[in-house]
Amino acid sequence: MLRAWEQTARGQNLEREMDRLFGSFWGGALATKPGPAVNLWEENDSLVAQVEVPGFLLSDLDVSILGNRLTLTGNQKQEVEEVTEGTKLIRRERGSTSFDRTLSLPCRVKAKKIRARLESGILTVTLPKADEEKPLRIEVKPS
Repeated sequence: MLRAWEQTARGQNLEREMDRLFGSFWGGALATKPGPAVNLWEENDSLVAQVEVPGFLLSDLDVSILGNRLTLTGNQKQEVEEVTEGTKLIRRERGSTSFDRTLSLPCRVKAKKIRARLESGILTVTLPKADEEKPLRIEVKPS
């Protein structure tokens, strides 16, 4: 009888092998590609999203908003090295990479005021909240 940790380890190995098999057999068409890691938090008057996109250039990235849905898209093309006569390619893992992530935002934002910047492989998107989403202080007057 297998112990729980042995079952888990064997299951993970099987899952990895199946991903490898299907990824190589169908060119990765069935393999799931998780998008980049995203952190989203709320500050006083805005939402901030940070996305890990190492190796991507500004021209590889697209940020768009529709309603309360933020869409982050990246398409990175790797230059294919020419294999010349007398050269034997042993392994090629680098290739084109793409992702498409859509996040549902918890509130409405000012679309025209959104700012995005890329620094050291981190895309930071600052989304100012719409005025109606900000708390409005109402003065209480004596009767």
